[in-house]
Amino acid sequence: MSINIQLIQSSGAAVKDLGVQVAEHFYNYMFTHFPEVRKMFPGDMTEQRIRLFNSVILIATTIDI
Repeated sequence: MSINIQLIQSSGAAVKDLGVQVAEHFYNYMFTHFPEVRKMFPGDMTEQRIRLFNSVILIATTIDI
């Protein structure tokens, strides 16, 4: 299986303007469907959401470097 760099780049571009709403949706989904993992994260998820979102965008924009 190969990595589709163009797909990763286009996905990153598609969510870039949505900001941390993307990460918020991800964590809400994860905690709803897998509540047992909630205890592994801080009570205030603000910083965690920002870090996840920034990491995703960094990966998507630098994957071909």
